[in-house]
Amino acid sequence: MALMQRILLYLLIFISTIFVGYAQSTSFTLNSKQKLQFIGVYAGATSVLQDKVTDFAMNANYEYRFVSSNFGFGLFTEFLFGNYTEILFGFPVYFHKISPINLRICFAPGIAITKRIKYMMPNGQVTELEPTYNTSNFMLRFGLGWEQFIYRDDIPIVAVTPLMNLDFVSENKTYLVIGATITWIIH
Repeated sequence: MALMQRILLYLLIFISTIFVGYAQSTSFTLNSKQKLQFIGVYAGATSVLQDKVTDFAMNANYEYRFVSSNFGFGLFTEFLFGNYTEILFGFPVYFHKISPINLRICFAPGIAITKRIKYMMPNGQVTELEPTYNTSNFMLRFGLGWEQFIYRDDIPIVAVTPLMNLDFVSENKTYLVIGATITWIIH
């Protein structure tokens, strides 16, 4: 599949998810002085656009949110499994409730650590297609997510967020990340 077709397919899936849930979305109101903590896990696919490969990714994240200003900050660590192992560490800043459907914008500087690995060939021999090495690069993430809340007694306890991120890594790589996060809310 061509690169542009893959990007358009991801965008279509993400946008359709937003429109399907528009009628179901609700905002919650809490005490304006209240602060919330969000602890979550993410699973999805990451496409390295220059290499035209898509691999599985997992993420653990934390956010401290100020309810009165719809602003939050936190940290994340993400693992990308594929032709090479990559670990991302970032410090996101979140802006919530951008629209009536609980859109969330994310901006996160961070570090991408890449480890090239040895490949197993079909004949069983181990060979290195590239020299094994580690690199550490600066990265910048821009993200868009749509928060859906699950309530108990009119208090949100879990947020499910389909999201799309675009990562720019200093070694001239761009990653398109599509997936979903499930987050536990601590009041």
